[in-house]
Amino acid sequence: MIDGLRLSDDLRVLVANVEMSPDVLLNRQLARLSGIDLNTIQDRKFTPEHIERLQAGFAELETICRRLGFVRGPYTLENVARAADELEPEILVLDYLQRFTCSASEDRRGGLDQSMSLIRRFADSGSCVFVVSALARQKNAAGRSSYDAETLTLSAFRDSSEIEFGLDNAYILTTGKEPNERTLKHLKARNGECKDIALEFDGAVQQFSGTFIDDVATQASGWWPK
Repeated sequence: MIDGLRLSDDLRVLVANVEMSPDVLLNRQLARLSGIDLNTIQDRKFTPEHIERLQAGFAELETICRRLGFVRGPYTLENVARAADELEPEILVLDYLQRFTCSASEDRRGGLDQSMSLIRRFADSGSCVFVVSALARQKNAAGRSSYDAETLTLSAFRDSSEIEFGLDNAYILTTGKEPNERTLKHLKARNGECKDIALEFDGAVQQFSGTFIDDVATQASGWWPK
């Protein structure tokens, strides 16, 4: 999302995250943009050698801050809608779905049904909506409950039936054998074929990399304003 804001001068993004405050999220982005490890940033243990990279990171954030909004509680879809009316974002991020409620709903499952209906309305109005979902453990080959990448399917999404119906595309981020190895398993594509995406993740600076990301950046640089 941050790279999208950096590449497009008109893009607006609204983030609703029930687990992390805006300060925490921005610390992670500062680590990625500056190349300074996250622990150093969180603990504010800077040295003179960090000054130039900090200035570069803050400069990047300053260019996008007016087009990046955060939703604070209460975490209801009605509150998200009010924030969206103010910012009019092209991209809306909800993290994570099961913790958002609808004021009109009295039960959790009914609330999820209504939430997905509202999310579809956001999408129909022109916003690209990214929804993060909690996962349930699945039985592996040994019959044990686990988050084994080979066993995770659409049914791993909690309250999966409504999620399966409502989403155009569904991915699960899995870990591989190597410490930094990640895969976005493409489990559903409403309008095309599923294609997994191989990634590497550097946790120290919160940075994903891989052929897919390089290709997208190359293509975007040709038509998105810098």
